[in-house]
Amino acid sequence: MENLSLVDSHAHLEELEDLQESLQEAKTSGISGIIAVGMGIESNKKVLQITEINHGYVYPALGYHPWQIKGEEVEAPTSLSSETTLRKVWF
Repeated sequence: MENLSLVDSHAHLEELEDLQESLQEAKTSGISGIIAVGMGIESNKKVLQITEINHGYVYPALGYHPWQIKGEEVEAPTSLSSETTLRKVWF
């Protein structure tokens, strides 16, 4: 059997009590990357911070949970995903 690279494709890392311990456990278990999912403005900001700190292992998926979205928040993701922010996260 070939070596497989496993990625956790939907994780709410901003909700964990001990993030670094959980990330270390994931690495030890063979997870090669994690997509951290945001659910609202504050959650998305935390996801970007986590992604920046864990560059190359945690990747952001910014968005809104449909049951939690508020009308005034609809335009907010564009300010979070500016070119400057993405440059800090990806490069």
